[in-house]
Amino acid sequence: MRKTTFIISIVLILTIFLSNFTALAYTPTFEVKAKNVLLVNTNTDDVLYSKNADDKMLPTSLTYLMVALLTYESVSDLSTVVTVDKSVSNSLLGTGALVSDIKDGEQLTVDQLLHFMLISSYNDVALYLADYVSGSVDKFVSIMNSRAQSLGMENTAFVTPVGLAANGQYTTASDLYILSKAVFEIDHLADIMKKSRQTVAPTNLTSADRILVNTNYMLSAGSNYYYKYMVMGKTGNGDEGRCFASMATKDGETYICIVSKCADKNARDEFESTKSLYKWAFNNFTYKTIVEEGELVPVSADIAHSWEKDNITLSAGNTVVALLPKDADMSTIEYIPELAKETFNAPVKKGDVLGTASVVFANETIGIVQLVASEDVEGSVVLWIWSFFENIFTNPIVSIVLGLLIVGFIVLTIIANVKARKARDKRVRLKKRL
Repeated sequence: MRKTTFIISIVLILTIFLSNFTALAYTPTFEVKAKNVLLVNTNTDDVLYSKNADDKMLPTSLTYLMVALLTYESVSDLSTVVTVDKSVSNSLLGTGALVSDIKDGEQLTVDQLLHFMLISSYNDVALYLADYVSGSVDKFVSIMNSRAQSLGMENTAFVTPVGLAANGQYTTASDLYILSKAVFEIDHLADIMKKSRQTVAPTNLTSADRILVNTNYMLSAGSNYYYKYMVMGKTGNGDEGRCFASMATKDGETYICIVSKCADKNARDEFESTKSLYKWAFNNFTYKTIVEEGELVPVSADIAHSWEKDNITLSAGNTVVALLPKDADMSTIEYIPELAKETFNAPVKKGDVLGTASVVFANETIGIVQLVASEDVEGSVVLWIWSFFENIFTNPIVSIVLGLLIVGFIVLTIIANVKARKARDKRVRLKKRL
């Protein structure tokens, strides 16, 4: 019994950890003008809202998140000085790309170049960093694709480090969430993107300070798009419209929002939609404890081979917390059990894993709870023996065998009686002859 219980426990624990915990598919009460959207609570990776999140889109300048990640991972000392070779960015001539005023031969640190790229979104700087990190832009692109695969960005392909449209370059909102989360979790890169502006000191070819202004206007207190809970973000703009990857935090809850293909470039819908989504999330949803470890749940299991009980109420083997509307009616939550057996043979020990249950709210699974025995149940040897023989005699195969044995016994008995009668008659005939 203990060995069986251990095996069941391992299987069910793996089931819980491998389950995909996603929040309910909630729908905002307002129009979200972006065509591709993903709003995720980073504490648990619960998706609060999704709209065409797996459809292909151009990454535009959100590509710089990958450039920044690889630069940070490849350069051990970000204060390393780079001498800029303007020929590296010749491919941008005549494209209308946003380029910096960095001069040929100008010396800037890797960290300064990261500021130029992540704050002011300069296309040429992405090329300078790519060339410095890998020795060539083509080699850097290959590394970008390898890193995307290692992150789990299965629907992304890079052709260039810059945000311009290129044949074969694409991504999805879901993949951009993976990339954004990875970059936002790096303190140094996050610190750069949190700045509304940055001063760059004079270099070997400049005599005055340069001010970098963040293209993320939601960080600027004087902007019409300012949002006080905005932490950081990266903007993008391209043939398909504007896009934006950002993070906001309020009252201990953190969300990452990806919006893209905002049709009206002049209205700055990427900021308006993002702000509306964050307000909706923070004002209407919160994490609630559905059941705590050790708490009884409305699920029972049938018990055999015990004089004490025919069934027991089960308890939670783990705590379940779910993202729910603040006004959610907790009494409507249901538990749909999947027990390892229809009936469990005693003895059963408190804490034995007997199954799992899907925790359901509004017809959607919001979590999985492990079901464990809430008490000890002693077994009965007498009932076990009775059950043993009962199972033997109710087994169809055993019944057939016993039936054949009985028939055989009867046949043999008849044959023996016939032989005995013939022998007796023979003896009688012999006596008469004498």
